[in-house]
Amino acid sequence: MKNVKLILILLIASQFLMSGKLSSTKNSSENIVKLSENDNGKYLLRLNPEVGKSGKMVMTLNMVIDMEMMGQSMSTTQKMEMASDMKIVSNTDEKVVTSMKYDYFAMSMEAPMMGSMTYDTRKDDNEGMMVEALEASFGELLESEITIEQSHDGTTLKTTGLEDESQLTTGQSNMDISSMMNMSQFPEKAIKIGDSWNKKIQGGSSPMTFDATYTLKKVEEGKVYVDLVSKVTMSEIQDEEGGSVSTEMTGIQTGTFIYEQATMWLLEGIINQDFDMEVEQMGMKIPMKLKSDIIMVVE
Repeated sequence: MKNVKLILILLIASQFLMSGKLSSTKNSSENIVKLSENDNGKYLLRLNPEVGKSGKMVMTLNMVIDMEMMGQSMSTTQKMEMASDMKIVSNTDEKVVTSMKYDYFAMSMEAPMMGSMTYDTRKDDNEGMMVEALEASFGELLESEITIEQSHDGTTLKTTGLEDESQLTTGQSNMDISSMMNMSQFPEKAIKIGDSWNKKIQGGSSPMTFDATYTLKKVEEGKVYVDLVSKVTMSEIQDEEGGSVSTEMTGIQTGTFIYEQATMWLLEGIINQDFDMEVEQMGMKIPMKLKSDIIMVVE
């Protein structure tokens, strides 16, 4: 269950890193406005999607988890796919409101002592040791229609729609979707190609923090290319049956995002993740290495 929770955290973080760039501008009909030559060809990164704009994001994650336990090395491979429907329901001078609903989750895994397992929310005949845990992890998200409110610079103001957390405010709840969405903030000023900007995101009670540097790489043929390098840390202590469990993690994310220039709507995203993690329970430490590739395509 610990691995399931970690994967869910990483997926939510990564998905909102891509899909949360929803903000608006008051006087611009384009999301990237090229200034005059006197302004040295700078670009102002702002999203201004028309109401009703929608798309389905399909994200695939391939992960390898290597760990040492009781003197033995073990390796687990996992593949996950998830899809979510996004729709702009409001765009005013103050904020953009987006509706998001997860469509499906699918997962396959090869693990020592557990063998092979597959799970797909679109099927009724899932079987295996972890099916119940997976259903509990994903059930709430699949049944919820999530509404996200954001300011013009990408800052998340409020997220609503999840059961038992009807009003999620940034930094107030563990695995808070609002705090993940805040990874999608834009630079305050217009920038030139090659310029970078930094955003440090700490999710309040969420155990994960991100120190992200974005770089505007190029703008050509109606598309915008942005690169990412992010330092990620997680520190958490949980009380569970049998005693407390502490988790420490550090690592790096690198990636490239491609956007539609006219709207700054995500077209494609690729993220590579390389994490070192240690879990300690009852005096036993379990070191792990996690490597993953995440590919996102918006249809």
